[in-house]
Amino acid sequence: MRGEQYFLILIGKDGTKYKVYNKPISLKTMDEHTTKYKNKNELVSQILSVKKFNIDVSDITNVQIYMQPNSKKEEYKIEKGPLYKKDASVLNKDAIAAKFETMILDKNFVLEFIKKYSTVKNFASILNGIKALIKNNSDEYIDLISSFAEKIFSTYKGSRNIYLFMKKYENRKKISHEYIDVSQIPFNSSLDEINEDRLKYLIDHERELLDIEDFNHEWMDEISLITGITGGQVHKSIIRPVLLKNWITGFSATLLFESSTVVSFHFSGIASQKFHQRIFSDHHSLLDFDALAQQVH
Repeated sequence: MRGEQYFLILIGKDGTKYKVYNKPISLKTMDEHTTKYKNKNELVSQILSVKKFNIDVSDITNVQIYMQPNSKKEEYKIEKGPLYKKDASVLNKDAIAAKFETMILDKNFVLEFIKKYSTVKNFASILNGIKALIKNNSDEYIDLISSFAEKIFSTYKGSRNIYLFMKKYENRKKISHEYIDVSQIPFNSSLDEINEDRLKYLIDHERELLDIEDFNHEWMDEISLITGITGGQVHKSIIRPVLLKNWITGFSATLLFESSTVVSFHFSGIASQKFHQRIFSDHHSLLDFDALAQQVH
């Protein structure tokens, strides 16, 4: 089966390689297995408890994932991993996509991200377009990078690569953003305040104008819910506008609590349909709550 092409390999002190599975499995299945364990030793201990390799945990120096060669290649290729419990969110494609939407507001992140795919000839046109828009200081690059990311997200490996890249970027850059007082953001509240090209955008994309009072109630209710659940004091708040053609269409916010809890929420005024989603997660579980339908997925 296409995609079922990965092996988990234990590496011994003497260089001996022990194949954990007799047949290759998919990368997603691999991650589903390994993210149940905290670290290498815990994973290896579990493997040795069911596999008769006649070796001890101390005999294993490394654990690697190998991609099985296709008909044109003769050598096995090492894949990033294995991933452990702290990276269990790699399996949540929706959460990865939501975070990616906030990360692409950072133009440096976008430029480094697309560099990963610069050698793929089929992507040359769209990547050059993204770079040109950023160079011209145009926020239209957001639509283009989002369209490009859809191609990457179409496979589990693509989603996994995006997750690992975002993690690496954050660890390396230690990004800090300026605080923006949301009360000072000039949201448009009436038809008269919208110029011709902005109104044309709404008509072309069949969008409704957002009632400012409804908006204020929505995001203030969310903050009240968040602070009620966490029960702690907000240590730092980061609020950034989401721009489209120099027009503020929503905002992205992160609240850092004294208890080390991190909460993020995002609002968009130009979605194709109305939705209200809340996601609660920790190292062990994730709840996806549809607030409009009052359902938990």
